Amino acid sequence: MLGVIQEQHADRCRLFQQWKGLDFPFVQDALNSNGIQVVSVYVAIDEHGVVQGRPRDSKTFVADFIEQDFEAPTEKLPVIDTKLATVAHWRAQLRESDSTANQIRLADSLIVWDGNAAVVREATRLYERAGQGESKRSDIRFRLGVARRLLYELDGRSDASEFASALSDWESALQLNPNH
Repeated sequence: MLGVIQEQHADRCRLFQQWKGLDFPFVQDALNSNGIQVVSVYVAIDEHGVVQGRPRDSKTFVADFIEQDFEAPTEKLPVIDTKLATVAHWRAQLRESDSTANQIRLADSLIVWDGNAAVVREATRLYERAGQGESKRSDIRFRLGVARRLLYELDGRSDASEFASALSDWESALQLNPNH
């Protein structure tokens, strides 16, 4: 069992886990990089570590997954290269291609792996640039809001305009995708 919390504060994630008495590990996904739009999401990972699917019905989860035996893979599964998550990797990718995807991935990695105010400002500029060509993408507006809210906190909550901008970005994201 693994939980995913779309919360922007690690302390709140821990408090939620403690409050609910949940003793399994949680992953914090402040940027919603997994694209989860509904809660709860079930992802079935078998005893061999293979993702078997995303069951939609919690009522049939036991029969569809728990009571099943899965065969071991016939070949060794690839291990994800962790360098794909690093700032240096995405800076190099962005130099090769100034694509929206590379701008977002670099901005995401800056926030996740570094998080000081100067770096978060850089991420904010990247999200803004990515959003210029993708005005219908609610995920970019959401991430921009996260970055601006983070800046507000990193700057000692001294610039209320950052927080107001974050709220505006989140409102725009909801208008673009009201079911999210």
